[in-house]
Amino acid sequence: MIAAVKDQVGDIMHTFNYPYTIPQTLLAELVCTTLGMDKIFYQSTGTEANEAMIKMARKYGVDHYGPDKYHIITAKNSFHGRT
Repeated sequence: MIAAVKDQVGDIMHTFNYPYTIPQTLLAELVCTTLGMDKIFYQSTGTEANEAMIKMARKYGVDHYGPDKYHIITAKNSFHGRT
């Protein structure tokens, strides 16, 4: 594990969404190629990822099934982040 951490820190230790890095770009290309997508958007937290997913699911429902198809089913008392 120590060797893996040293290897990663030697490549890139930390990043965030504003600047892009070569590893992020390569991963985005791999994800898009594998899933047949045009682009992806990295999120900083699970909360942001869940919020984006909910918005995309609602948009998909409305666009493909009509204006009343925007509801999201969740688990009772579920936790999706601190927002």
